[in-house]
Amino acid sequence: MDGGLTLELVFSSLLKTMLYVGVFATAGLIFADASLYGYRRRLELNSLGLAAFTGLIAATQFCFLFLRLGGGFDAPTLSALFGSSAGLSLILQFVSAVVIGLGGTRPLIRLAGAGGLVAGLAFSGHMAARAGVGGAIFVGLHIGLATWWFGGLWRLLSLESPTEFGEVARRFSQQAFGAVLALVMAGPFMAVILLGTEIDLSQAYVRWLALKVAIVAGVLGLAAYNRWRLVPRLADSETASNALRQVVKIEMGLFAAVMVVTACLTTLSAPVHRFEAPVLNVAAPPVVEAGALRISQYAMRATRGTVPVSAVYLTVENTGKTPDRLVSAQCVCAESASLHIMSMKDGLMGMAPAPEGFNVPAQAGLVLAPMGAHIMLTGTNRRLVEGERQQVVLTFERVGKVELEVPVTGQVSAHSHSH
Repeated sequence: MDGGLTLELVFSSLLKTMLYVGVFATAGLIFADASLYGYRRRLELNSLGLAAFTGLIAATQFCFLFLRLGGGFDAPTLSALFGSSAGLSLILQFVSAVVIGLGGTRPLIRLAGAGGLVAGLAFSGHMAARAGVGGAIFVGLHIGLATWWFGGLWRLLSLESPTEFGEVARRFSQQAFGAVLALVMAGPFMAVILLGTEIDLSQAYVRWLALKVAIVAGVLGLAAYNRWRLVPRLADSETASNALRQVVKIEMGLFAAVMVVTACLTTLSAPVHRFEAPVLNVAAPPVVEAGALRISQYAMRATRGTVPVSAVYLTVENTGKTPDRLVSAQCVCAESASLHIMSMKDGLMGMAPAPEGFNVPAQAGLVLAPMGAHIMLTGTNRRLVEGERQQVVLTFERVGKVELEVPVTGQVSAHSHSH
């Protein structure tokens, strides 16, 4: 974390932890009851209360995001709020909580609402930023299994009848084996997507992730103890039943710790790669050379609906021995073209202007890419359609003005590699 721990970051972490608890409890109980009792089981009053709590936290976090973006009703702020994964995910979670509350008597509707809560977490995380829709779907399944596990533990603790407790515990133990195996196998895959194959323990993100893995290992150990030692003894021993209740309480406590660490992981840090370059869904445009600078991978994002906002991404390689600086940009298709930095390192999308420009180090490069530095276009005078080209003029401190014919593309994503 660059700026140290601030009250804003503490509050952001707290809100995110509360949202995790709400999503895991609400969706988890719905998923667990569907698998343990059948999907037609009636939604209980406490589950409706959890859905209301989750919706309230999602709305609060959305308002907090709006304030963090400056609290203005200008086009860049509204675009970042309603056009970003962070804002849209919170809207989805709020709507999903309302759906659960209003359609609680209809099993398929509440299952859809629970799925929406999970999707909100999946599409706002680092995996979605790294691996796109495929990564979001994968992590959504991962989160869905984790919420089901948490909901199953919650349901077990709510049962007072020893007979029902034993029956449900045995069903849950049988079902959990496959879910736990899938969760364990998914972990290393997601770590490679987020961090690559080179693990740098000096990164705050990696240290938080290591702590999370250690806690999850504890949860897995307790789950194995329950399955192989306590559950088989439930029919013959009341002591085993009491012991299982105590272990389940510890498991839920560790789950809560995982949520706190995950909130800190995504709010106070972010996975860092050595080089981030934009990946285009169109053929790469020709490299433009200006002095020692080589400009490539340039693209402009197509506008969405009637929102008059876009962005330009590109890569600049400085082959010379003298640093340069990108100081400004102009585009005939927009009223304003300004240099901005957008970051997800604290878990929420934040954007700030870069009036000093962007340095282009000697024998190195500059990358303008999603989730980072970029050229923000506001007040576009027409709809920008995928496939067309727009003229953009870059001004560098040393080489001066450079003209580009920038292709408009519907999607630009971040991709990591060594450089």
